[in-house]
This record gives sequence, C-alpha cells and structure tokens, in this order.
Amino acid sequence: MVHFDETATCPDQEVKKRFSKIRMSIRYLQTIYCRSCRNPKYCETVVDFLNWSTAITSLLQSFSQDLLNRES
Repeated sequence: MVHFDETATCPDQEVKKRFSKIRMSIRYLQTIYCRSCRNPKYCETVVDFLNWSTAITSLLQSFSQDLLNRES
C-alpha cells in the first residue's frame, strides 16, 4: 500500500484539496468493497485496482511537487 506524505507542502491549496478528495474516496471505496465482499476474488481485484490508483495518485503528487520545486 502506498502511503501519502502528509507533511508535503503544496503552495496551491486547490491542488491539495483535490488530492485530499482522491485519497479519501480511495480509502472509502476500499472500506466499502472489503466489508461488503461476498466474492473474495472480486474483492482482491478491486483492492488491487485501488492500490494501483493510489500509487498513480502518489506518483502524480510527487511529479507535480517536483515541477513546483523547479519553478521556485
């Protein structure tokens, strides 16, 4: 599981809000799917997908942070 750096600073509040919403919705979906899971194989697939989504989000976050750092 990818963990987000909660201490990362981002000058653009709007970007920060969006990442926060994505992060919350991924956690929410993981909880819902795994609690209401009657088909373990399907559940694994969903969790794999959500982990992948989290990884992509994390990559985008660090990429945008790099861009911001280069500009300053």
